[in-house]
Amino acid sequence: MKCNNKNILMILQSEFPPDIRVEKEMKALTSERLNVFLLSNKKKDLPDQEEFSYGIVIRLKDVPFLGTAFNRKKNFPVPLNPFWLVSFVRVVFQKKIEVIHVHDLPFALLGIIGKVFFHKKFVLDLHENYPAALALWGKKGNIVSQIFRNPELAEIYEKWSLRFADAVIVVAPEHKAYLQKKYDILPPIEVVGNTVEWGTYDRFPLDENIVQKYEKQFVLSFLGQFSPERDLDVAVKAVRFLKQEISNLKLIFVGDGVYRAQLQKWIEIEGVNDHVEIIGWVPFEETSSYLAVSDICIIPQ
Repeated sequence: MKCNNKNILMILQSEFPPDIRVEKEMKALTSERLNVFLLSNKKKDLPDQEEFSYGIVIRLKDVPFLGTAFNRKKNFPVPLNPFWLVSFVRVVFQKKIEVIHVHDLPFALLGIIGKVFFHKKFVLDLHENYPAALALWGKKGNIVSQIFRNPELAEIYEKWSLRFADAVIVVAPEHKAYLQKKYDILPPIEVVGNTVEWGTYDRFPLDENIVQKYEKQFVLSFLGQFSPERDLDVAVKAVRFLKQEISNLKLIFVGDGVYRAQLQKWIEIEGVNDHVEIIGWVPFEETSSYLAVSDICIIPQ
């Protein structure tokens, strides 16, 4: 895919795929005949570069002689990580990047560097209220991790990142209003919701194996990321009481995240293994089948 328009570099701290929001934005930009590149993390055995119909994904390269464990640690997503910084600068020059689109706050500094030193446009895409999320997650881990998980420092970082950004994207009108109230100097803010393209989503075929598996059960489902602010333990604890009233109850978690191990521990503590199932990540096309078999979908926010 090669168009004769601007080259845009997206930066994503996690591995890609999967990320439906990022994929949707890449498709939207490509449909406008823009050349889209994505610099992302690398945690699995994926190629260093991969071309999709909607853009080219460039993953951080492994250092062959240093082993798998080191290569995963070296990709820790902090803005002054030299492995990220070198990869960023290399891609900017090799691909003749004109616009830098940073997904979420941690790598905003790369957008600032691109603007100040290389005179590129900088778009900051805030997937969430990051300082508030850090306050919920708490300061855990070693001293370095605690510094980067400090909500007070994150607020200062957010303030300066917004001052340098040429444009900001948020997921909800409430977040836009919050930023406008909190900070006096702001670039234009656009709201891009985390919603599916219903015309496409509604046409996904149902997986008969999934339908048959749950057809005799009363299904509660959660689809998304397993993270602290979701309070997924509340749903697990509720099953202990609900199963007394609904004998064929099944709570299914479709997704993954940092709290997966903790989620499994909650299931065991509550003694509801027979009524709760962690499916893990599935292809996006399969999610419609899990929604179809659900009697109730839960969306903790």
